[in-house]
Amino acid sequence: MASKDNLEWAKDEVQGQKEFHYSKYLQLEKILEAQRTTSDVHDEHLFVVIHQVYEMWFKQLRHEIDSICKEFKSKDTNFLNVVTRLDRIIKILKLLVEQIRILETMSPQDFLEFRGNLFPASGFQSFQFRMMEYRIGFNEKSRTEFEGSLEGYKKVMSDKEKKDMADEQGKDTMFACIQEWLETLVGDFPEKYEKAVTKMLEAEKKSDKEKRWFATLTNKDEYETILQQKKKEKAADRRFTWMATFGALKIYLYRDKPQFQMPYQILNQLIEMDTLLMKWRYSHMYLVQYQIGNRGGTGGTSGVDYLQETVRNKPLFFPDLLNMTSFFIVKKYIPEL
Repeated sequence: MASKDNLEWAKDEVQGQKEFHYSKYLQLEKILEAQRTTSDVHDEHLFVVIHQVYEMWFKQLRHEIDSICKEFKSKDTNFLNVVTRLDRIIKILKLLVEQIRILETMSPQDFLEFRGNLFPASGFQSFQFRMMEYRIGFNEKSRTEFEGSLEGYKKVMSDKEKKDMADEQGKDTMFACIQEWLETLVGDFPEKYEKAVTKMLEAEKKSDKEKRWFATLTNKDEYETILQQKKKEKAADRRFTWMATFGALKIYLYRDKPQFQMPYQILNQLIEMDTLLMKWRYSHMYLVQYQIGNRGGTGGTSGVDYLQETVRNKPLFFPDLLNMTSFFIVKKYIPEL
């Protein structure tokens, strides 16, 4: 995210200066003067600092996501960079979950003392968080309605934020980049996989182990869903195209092969990223319930009820990866590449 203004600043302020100072480089005067409180309640300073730090981490996450998208769009993708930056994203998200524990040290009574001053400001208005969601590839169908609309969250944005969001929506998301990459891996694997599944199910049917056959029967419909999906462009309950679904399944089944070891790591990192984002949503929801009970949100939402709805809507970015194990087959039936 090195903008033209940042590069100009570096040229004017850094080059040729013998006494370029730490505080000037980090713009500490601006940062440390930015903690403005609305009261003399001790805990409000913590409240401000935590939320400012969140915004900085959201910005850094966008920076890493943009980098990953550029890697996948390049002719010669550096998968080591992808793995490294996904690992960084995961570590940042773990930190964001842990930061909630610091907010838990603030008592609800002390929060109530200054909360009334915040109206109508709210974390619901966090533009950085919305941009981060979009850059990963949030499924808009999973978004919780606000004021009767899935796009209700845009009503609280400034005109500049709406413009920036519109500009951002012209870029490829990480989800789109991952899906496109997975589609390139398919080859003739779907045909080989279908034959392998048929062979495995027939062998299981002839087995005298009733329990094993019962387990196969319960999974047979699952195999059918992925086999039938290739006859359609996209299954109704999946985000990935059928080609991307088979590309991911191919990685999982051949993860021991050298060419699939790093892709396998990437898919597992995406699952961990998704899990941590959901964990953050849950932790945030319980924190809000602890702090304000059933009160409405300062930004106009229903408060905890709204947050519970966002969790119920399963806002996962890569849900198909979590379900991929439904389509695994016993190793001896996995076809040769």
